[in-house]
Amino acid sequence: MKRSVALVCLWLLACKDPETQAKEQHAATVAALTAQARAELEAGRGPAAGNLVAQLIALEPEEIEPHVLMAQAHALMGNAPAALLSLGKAEQLAKEPRPELMHQRAKLLLGLGRSAEAMDLLLKLRDSDALQDSELLELARLQLRARQHDAAMKTLAVVQTKSPDDADAKVVEAEILLATPGSEILAAKLMDRLLKQDPSLVAARELRARYFLHQGYPDLALQDLAVLPEGKRTPMAAELTARALLAQKKVDEAVAVLEPLTREGSTEAELITALAEIRLDQADISAARELADRALVLQPQLPSALVLRGRALEADGEASQAEDQFRMAVSLDPSYAPALSALWPRYLERGENGEALACLERLDRAGKTSPKEQLALARLAADTGHDVDRAKKLVEALLKSAPKDGELLKLRARLAKLGRPAGTGGIQIIRGH
Repeated sequence: MKRSVALVCLWLLACKDPETQAKEQHAATVAALTAQARAELEAGRGPAAGNLVAQLIALEPEEIEPHVLMAQAHALMGNAPAALLSLGKAEQLAKEPRPELMHQRAKLLLGLGRSAEAMDLLLKLRDSDALQDSELLELARLQLRARQHDAAMKTLAVVQTKSPDDADAKVVEAEILLATPGSEILAAKLMDRLLKQDPSLVAARELRARYFLHQGYPDLALQDLAVLPEGKRTPMAAELTARALLAQKKVDEAVAVLEPLTREGSTEAELITALAEIRLDQADISAARELADRALVLQPQLPSALVLRGRALEADGEASQAEDQFRMAVSLDPSYAPALSALWPRYLERGENGEALACLERLDRAGKTSPKEQLALARLAADTGHDVDRAKKLVEALLKSAPKDGELLKLRARLAKLGRPAGTGGIQIIRGH
């Protein structure tokens, strides 16, 4: 009976016209290649998957799925720009917005440090209700890093309207409050309340540790981080631990935290950059450059790694190339303080006062100026007459620490003259005509 059925099937197949047979053969080949490519992708074998997908694209160049698979293969091989091109082709073929493709593109853009482009995509997804709560919170954090506090609160409200007591959303709320001048006490109270309710809430624990570190209490930061169980210690916790130890001058202990997490094969670009910073401070320039280069292979547009590479180049006497790195970091994050702090003295030395002033004002708006930078900003204001009122406030704040400083007193007098309306230089005699 089985033999008879098989013979009938063969006879039916033989009776099909050549065109039908070709179509079925084509479909079978496509299905087989797709299955093999997916298997290679799941196994993490990017090059093998790419070769199979290339055959698929040759067979079906106008189909969307092969281009999506090629994007995944490129991403697996660490070639994010090529992955973006493949996704772009897939979106072009789709002819209408597809949330899953927009998600993938946003993720790739974030990996490349192109946050502004990623945020544009994520906002479209938010407004079409295509983001999960965790993705909305990440978008709010991105907006916060871009100094878009009101926009971050608007995104956060989408989550909190649905889930007013969501703990992760409360952590993001505390982050926004911390970054909002005058709201630090509210943020601290919110963090304390969250950790009282759930002492194991990792994000809140890390945020409070960062707050303590920023306020100059590394011991309290370490106490908070020490509470985290081993299984819940994130790369962020490791970086904060290392920075707290550095603040306590415990360099060897900081290195001991970072080195196991940054060995060859590590994908933690931020931790690699943190170790590069230590090596540079130890005057191990070659190690610092090698680590910064490794971090930039993982995240080509990571501002902190670009600045570290720039500092290492500068230490090697390559000032022009160093400045290029600082400029690139600022182009990616216009408010990135380490890059701005590296650039303004160069501009000032070359007499490019407008550029120096722009850097210092960005630092001032972000609340990241050192006393030296506050003095430089006030001097430039006195030289240019730009924003004299702000310069006066800076000088008064500096005088509180050094009330008899001769240079500051002279600068205060210069600014006072600039701020005086024309014609008020003393007693004026008005003569009749």
